[in-house]
Amino acid sequence: MIPPVLKNLTHIDFIVTDIFQLDKIIKDYGKIIYYTPEVVFDISTIDSSLYLITEFGENVYIIQRDPNSIGKLKNSKTDYDYKIAVTDYDLFSESFDLESLPSFMDEMTEKYHPEFLESLKLQLVDAKTETACKIIYQDLLLHIEESSSFLRSHIYFGNVLSQEVQKAVCYWLLKYNEYLLFDVQQYFKTIFPNDIKPIEENVTQIFANKADKQKEKLRNSNVYRIALLFADGTLTFEKMTAIYGNKRYDTINELAEIISQDYKISKSSLQPYLNQTIKEVNSDKNLFDISKLKYLQLIAEDFHSQQKELSTFFSGKIEKLTSINE
Repeated sequence: MIPPVLKNLTHIDFIVTDIFQLDKIIKDYGKIIYYTPEVVFDISTIDSSLYLITEFGENVYIIQRDPNSIGKLKNSKTDYDYKIAVTDYDLFSESFDLESLPSFMDEMTEKYHPEFLESLKLQLVDAKTETACKIIYQDLLLHIEESSSFLRSHIYFGNVLSQEVQKAVCYWLLKYNEYLLFDVQQYFKTIFPNDIKPIEENVTQIFANKADKQKEKLRNSNVYRIALLFADGTLTFEKMTAIYGNKRYDTINELAEIISQDYKISKSSLQPYLNQTIKEVNSDKNLFDISKLKYLQLIAEDFHSQQKELSTFFSGKIEKLTSINE
């Protein structure tokens, strides 16, 4: 959600903080962003079947997604496609000249950022008071930080092509935030050279408090509580058979009944997660699906801070998920 004091800034919509704003950016700019070339210094991990690679100089390369690779990424619709508003992925493979597409990087540095900063300066003039200007700066820093946090947590949603599209868009929007943040900070240093540090420290504290509240909300969820059983080794499974309390269960209904009684989790909430997880179904009810990574990582973080050891089973699941995302 865009703070009221920022809603009239030009190109504020690029600083996305929720899935609906991200969907709109993908609809309006997805193709441009997806095919934006990038300079890299190492191509050892670049898939040459998906990217066009041009040597720019010694150990310097330009990579750009190959339109002909789209067919290799196509897939049937999944439970996660709803997270992206682009439902017609064929638009990414329509015949076109790559050189005719504008570069998002160029548009960002030559158009979007300069126009944003100009509108910010005008708003500061309209703000009239020093206090109002500082509030705008603080709210803008918080908004950019919230956006970057959102983008980092949503960069891997989707599957095959949908994931590739969203990954590219999130990647470039993170770059957008990074460069914009630098420009904004440099500008405000010219206005309030002695007040910048306290404002930024306050923003850091506000965001940290908010992150702590979000973590506590995750800890109180059924997803966290159920996944915790796998983390401490209380529950595991193999070949669609669950192992709980040194006893094997082939029937999810029976297992859900027992765990529900032992941990005071409603059976109706518990059973879908057990069913989809143990059967390893590609679903957001599968606790080891990519959509649940933030819960799993928080559990691992909590175990580390408590000096507790994660089960080998759980560690392996996290390792597999994170390796997919690299």
